[in-house]
Formats: sequence, structure tokens, C-alpha cells
Amino acid sequence: MAFSVTGLAQIAYGNGQKLWIYNSTDTTATIGGANYFTTTSVPLMAEGDIVIATGAAALAKTLAVFVVSAITATASTLTHST
Repeated sequence: MAFSVTGLAQIAYGNGQKLWIYNSTDTTATIGGANYFTTTSVPLMAEGDIVIATGAAALAKTLAVFVVSAITATASTLTHST
């Protein structure tokens, strides 16, 4: 699958940082992969933003928390938060 803007919502903003929630049928590994979020599809995403993502697994939904670690002219890079 690919990124779908209908699954993304900004749910909070504070101290210069945004909190996003994203729901997808993709796995969280795919969601956190290179170039999944493009700057064209999510132009308001910035370095330091947090993305809480739910993705698909074999029998259940999974949850992952990512930090936007880099923004380029074409994509946002997410780093899995541990």
C-alpha cells in the first residue's frame, strides 16, 4: 500500500512540536520506511514532530511511535522511538 492522507491527523501542537496520529493497513515497518511520508503529501510535518501510527499485522493492529528525524525537499524521515 501507500500513504493515504485520510489516515493522518494532527491532534496537538505545543512548544513548536506537532503530534500526529496515522492509521493504515500497512505494517508499522512500512510506515516507518524511507520516503513513506512525502513533503508534498504532508507539507506541515517538521523535524521533531511525533507520529503515533497504527498499522496492520497478521491478526491484529500494531502500534509504533516515531519521531520525524529529517525533512528533505521530497520526504520526511521517521525514526522509531524506543
